[in-house]
Amino acid sequence: MPEPPTPTPIPVVQINVEALQAQKKALEDRVRESEQNLSAQQSVLLAQQKSRIEEALSQKHASEISTLAAELNVDITEFDRTLQPIMDSCTKESIANGKAWIFTHTSTKRHYQLLTLYLLQK
Repeated sequence: MPEPPTPTPIPVVQINVEALQAQKKALEDRVRESEQNLSAQQSVLLAQQKSRIEEALSQKHASEISTLAAELNVDITEFDRTLQPIMDSCTKESIANGKAWIFTHTSTKRHYQLLTLYLLQK
């Protein structure tokens, strides 16, 4: 009777637990770093978005002020020249000059709206 074939030996797999743990830790560290980078990118994008929104609003308000000033024939730069000393030193004289300018150059609700919009932008 012929001899049965010899079974093929099963290779012995050696598992290096320490190497696997080190690899797992390295991967966890990379994931943590990626999450931090993603969070930082999100913060930057939100800040940029906020800045663009604020700039767009500022431009819209400036446009509204310019349009309204042109419609009412009010020189807003003249008002600004009157307003600046009040903002700088707030003396009785500068306040009186500002008050006089307002009473001289404004007379309607739309004039007051213009001045209010301008002051809010300042």
